[in-house]
Parts: sequence; C-alpha cells; structure tokens
Amino acid sequence: MYRRFFSVPRVDDHLIDLVAHPSECCSDALVALYRGRVVGIASYDRLADDPSAADVAIVIDDAWQHHGVGTVLMRALGEAAATKGVVRFTATMLADNRAVVDFVRRTAPKATMHFAGGELEMELPLVRRPA
Repeated sequence: MYRRFFSVPRVDDHLIDLVAHPSECCSDALVALYRGRVVGIASYDRLADDPSAADVAIVIDDAWQHHGVGTVLMRALGEAAATKGVVRFTATMLADNRAVVDFVRRTAPKATMHFAGGELEMELPLVRRPA
C-alpha cells in the first residue's frame, strides 16, 4: 500500500464508507470477496479538472496476488467507468513498485508509464466494449 499511496492508510469507518458508498457521478468501487472476506478492492475517482479521466487504485490481499483477482477487478472497473464516460485511468505510485509495473504491462499493453523523480505516472486508455 505504501508504494501506491505513499503511506499506509488507517482503515477506519470513513475509509470504509468511501469505498462502500462511492459518489455515483464521480467514483465507483468493486470489492472481491472470498467466503465473506475481502481479498481485493479496486476503485476510481474522476479528476476534478478532467472528468473524462479518473485516478484508479487497487489493493489485493498479499495471499491473493497473482491469482487473477486484480485482473478481474480492473477489467470490471474499467468497463463500469467507460459506461459513465471515463476514457482513461491514471495513477501515481512509487517508481520501485515493480509488481504494478509488471501487472500493467501484462494486462494493459496500451498503457503508458512515465518515471519522474522517484514516482511512476501511469495512464491507461479504457476501451468501451460493444453491447
């Protein structure tokens, strides 16, 4: 979590409320459950200065990484965002976040990544699938 958020956020009622009740116009969140336990969360928040773009975040329980949970969550979140007019996801993380770099390259070959001052800025164009 530190490599994505530059800190380890405290999980409290406010954070849970933000994930559980995203604002309909500007954000969305998906949760992966296994036997009633949260094993992954993916969410996006539209950028205030460009509502066609949204900052994306994903957190997968360590024990569930490399099992496809992140791929399923990101694909579903991207499809949901595209139906609401979001055309690209963005994210900023620490540049040494090798796991995310590999994940993005593997699952989103059209994504672009730029390194700047120890940070990695990613932009991922979304593809709206025909109905």
